[in-house]
Amino acid sequence: MMSYTLWTDLRLAPTADPEYVIEDACLVVQADRIAWMGPRHDLPAQWQDATQEHKLGNRWVTPRADRLPHPSGLRRQPRPGICLAAGRGLL
Repeated sequence: MMSYTLWTDLRLAPTADPEYVIEDACLVVQADRIAWMGPRHDLPAQWQDATQEHKLGNRWVTPRADRLPHPSGLRRQPRPGICLAAGRGLL
């Protein structure tokens, strides 16, 4: 099984629409890609036993568009690094 990281305790702004915010959100990063994101209570069972978990203290996270899951389920070409904006800087 591939390892993954669970980011929790965050406020997620997944789109450019300032009205669309997910409180008490989490996201899963696997192989430098966001594999899943959404409300913590909707976290699928397959992601609940993370290799690593980081709590962000209710900070804002705005994922880069090139790190989001592809709508068709196919992955785009990976780029180095992952950028999570949170509070006073980048994680």
